[in-house]
Amino acid sequence: MGRVVLTTYSGYIRVPSSLCLDNGLANLAGCLMSHGHEVAIEDYNSISAMERMTPLEARRGDIARIWEGLCKTSNEHERKQQIGKIQNIFSVHQEMAVEDIFWDLAKRVNESRATVVGFKCWLGDGLLAVKKWCAMLRGHYPAIKILLGGPCCEIAPYQTAQFIEDFDVMVMGEGEEVISQVVDFLDGRGNLEDIPGILYRAGSVYRQTEANQRPGLDDMARPVYDPGIYRGAGSNDKLNFIMIDESRGCPMGCNFCAHPQFSGKWRTKSVKRILEEIEDARNLLKASYFRFAGSNTPPSHLRELAKKLREEKVDIKFSCFVHINNMKTQYLKDLHEAGLRGVFYGIESGDQELLERAAGKRIDIERAAHIIKETMNHEIFTAASFIYPLPFETNESSERTRTFIMDVFKGAHLGSANILNPNPFPKTKWWNQRKEFGF
Repeated sequence: MGRVVLTTYSGYIRVPSSLCLDNGLANLAGCLMSHGHEVAIEDYNSISAMERMTPLEARRGDIARIWEGLCKTSNEHERKQQIGKIQNIFSVHQEMAVEDIFWDLAKRVNESRATVVGFKCWLGDGLLAVKKWCAMLRGHYPAIKILLGGPCCEIAPYQTAQFIEDFDVMVMGEGEEVISQVVDFLDGRGNLEDIPGILYRAGSVYRQTEANQRPGLDDMARPVYDPGIYRGAGSNDKLNFIMIDESRGCPMGCNFCAHPQFSGKWRTKSVKRILEEIEDARNLLKASYFRFAGSNTPPSHLRELAKKLREEKVDIKFSCFVHINNMKTQYLKDLHEAGLRGVFYGIESGDQELLERAAGKRIDIERAAHIIKETMNHEIFTAASFIYPLPFETNESSERTRTFIMDVFKGAHLGSANILNPNPFPKTKWWNQRKEFGF
């Protein structure tokens, strides 16, 4: 059977969620082990990796002094020079750090006698590191097979393949169903053409196979967070914060959102299975903080789970993503008692007409404001996201959004308004009709 090292690095850490344990790799490890393969997980989205990526000049305050001087000068040429100096310090140091981290990976590859190394390809500067590591791996370990997966491989498989170059097989969608078949092939068993949802090089061209129907979440093996396999689990290098795949997909079909295109309609994991995974994490890692990973947890599922958590007196804290139309004020008391301490609502704009025209989002702005306030009133931290500027944005619509935010969050201590850039992702309406939406 195969010996696999699964690796993730999303780039220099800018948000705390990068420090959470990677549920995707934990899921893949469970699937591989259930088919008899050996697995090790290397997670470089860690405190120690972030420290290694931080130049000495930043630690001793040199960059802070450059920045202070930058803020004081009005000379545009001098400002550009100083910004370039800061950028150069970081880029030179981080390029060396990426190479240095490779030798840590090589050590784990040697220790585990790996036959396959898999990389999770994130959007962002982490992809530059993966490209370098794949080339170095090919040069130093030519017999080892390289497997790619993750967001880039799902959103832009051909472009990712052309960018990385040094790999053997790419999984283009959800990997749990096919990863054991891929590893079997890379170890000399089976045929590539029989594996659904993959991309591979055949001579000078890339070929892909058709994807199967997406699997049920209860059919997947349980995620693996054993510190002997997932080295960062249970350490001070990662947050002891577990992501639970309670659902995937979304039926809403917003113009900008890729989730329905890549994950399909709602699929849910049974409440029984969710509770078992929570109990596993509590017993193994003493975990008490969880986040549901679905982009829009179905409301009936959330309420059923909350009921069970209360009935069984499971003492945890958790957060989730919910469509604002699916939340009702009468749900909030029970959800808080069950442990809900954070919720994320996608609002996008405070302008009703723009919401429907640009975002394809059918929510009532006045109701949304009420739900956000009530969620915070129930001691649940509430993150509301806004896309700015939306297509067709005007001074008047901008002012309505600003007024909405100022009204909703005035005096609030348990909320935040997050402002996101308008990005047209492949297969979304924004992407397919980008000229009409002004991209």
